[in-house]
Amino acid sequence: MIGPDPRHQDVTHNQVHSDRLDTAFRAGQVHGDAHVGTTTVNSRTTTISLPALGVVLGAVLTLVLGLVVWKVVATAHPQASVPPIGSTVRTSPKTSAPPDSTPVREVRLTGRTGVDLDGDETAARRADGATGDTDLYLTENALLYANGSGFADDRGSEQQARARCTDAVAGGYNTPSPILPLLAGTQYCFATSDRRVAWLRVKNSDWVSSGEVVLAVLVWQP
Repeated sequence: MIGPDPRHQDVTHNQVHSDRLDTAFRAGQVHGDAHVGTTTVNSRTTTISLPALGVVLGAVLTLVLGLVVWKVVATAHPQASVPPIGSTVRTSPKTSAPPDSTPVREVRLTGRTGVDLDGDETAARRADGATGDTDLYLTENALLYANGSGFADDRGSEQQARARCTDAVAGGYNTPSPILPLLAGTQYCFATSDRRVAWLRVKNSDWVSSGEVVLAVLVWQP
């Protein structure tokens, strides 16, 4: 009796076992692992979450926009340059006119009196007009005359009066007309009989009750 060939059975058995292994391996790929004999092959799949990706992209865009806005603001508003620590900042010296050391003299005049301002005395004396050495003369009608041609209206500080009056006298603005020194605070430029530049301010005028006029006078050397 002739039975099946044992070698043929081994071949068939091995083929079937191989087919089963192949099927199991493919199934294992689907489920994540496969067993080949006593060896296990693991297959891992890395998954990236879409919400996490959106957070990362949002952070990157925020950083980029922040840098752009900072650049625009810095360009529109440049910072002022600051000198380095320890450096010396040089400033231009402030120029000012030197103070005038000429003393102010007080002159009191009544009707038909005058004063010589080119000398040291400022006391009023009887006179017939603004002639000779009499530089200022007050009439009985409260008209004030100057010997050196006339007066020029002046406005400004006492400290700068010399420059203003020098220009006024040099320019011939002191007209020969007399003035009425009845308003306190009014100022005038004039020239003396020795052609010295002078300035006066009416300090007080009590002509109605006492017939006296008080003047503050400055006279400068030529």
